[in-house]
Amino acid sequence: MKQYVDFAMECAVEAGEFVIKKSGRMDSVSFKSYRSDLVTEMDKKCEALIKKNIKKKYPSHSILAEESGKSDRKTDFRWIIDPIDGTTNFVQGFPMFAVSIALEYKNRSVVGVIYDPNTKELFHASEGKGAYLNGRRISVSEKSGLGNALLSSGYTYSYGKAWKKDMKLFIDMVEHCRSVRCLGTAAIEIAYVACGRLDGFWEASLCPWDFAAGVVLVREAGGKVSGFDGKELKNRMGDVIITNGRIHKEMMKVINN
Repeated sequence: MKQYVDFAMECAVEAGEFVIKKSGRMDSVSFKSYRSDLVTEMDKKCEALIKKNIKKKYPSHSILAEESGKSDRKTDFRWIIDPIDGTTNFVQGFPMFAVSIALEYKNRSVVGVIYDPNTKELFHASEGKGAYLNGRRISVSEKSGLGNALLSSGYTYSYGKAWKKDMKLFIDMVEHCRSVRCLGTAAIEIAYVACGRLDGFWEASLCPWDFAAGVVLVREAGGKVSGFDGKELKNRMGDVIITNGRIHKEMMKVINN
């Protein structure tokens, strides 16, 4: 597994340093489905850079990337890429975005790397080998009791019924925990659960590139990952709860009520 981790870290750092030079520049910005769902030329260039490296090193592997979609091969290995998680932050010059790279083996994430080029923080984990931040072993918080917890979340861009449902849940969760943050980048929020800066995270309708790398970090750091229904999280669009494990059932209870 080490060769895959080392490769993913090299790719993430290279891409992150490429991206950081352009942070805050509004050129070549377009929209996906909604006004808050942005994509830039830098997203596309960064993704192309990572894909080029993967195809050169592991030409038989499949790739799932946010901007260009699927590149399927007959293999058990698939790389899942988010070139800039937190594009709105990136465009605004708000220094909180990350490169996220995961490797999936037989439909399960086994390697996860998240690089924040603003802070030079490099998170990495592989199945059975622990989770690390800049080479130092990390673990989830020991906080118990939802009332003591600092959480984070995001919300849908649809601004319809789903958005109203997200806002209601946000209010309900605020009433039960210490406080809630909304950082605009699921990758960093999940990484922060892994290292104990946050105690839990939830979000509905996340795409696999948003969480595939982070779930490896959290599992290896001693935390818990599931869907809103408590079932195992698969690498497809879904509702996600990620916690230190101690508050997982309480968060599920609030969500499902």
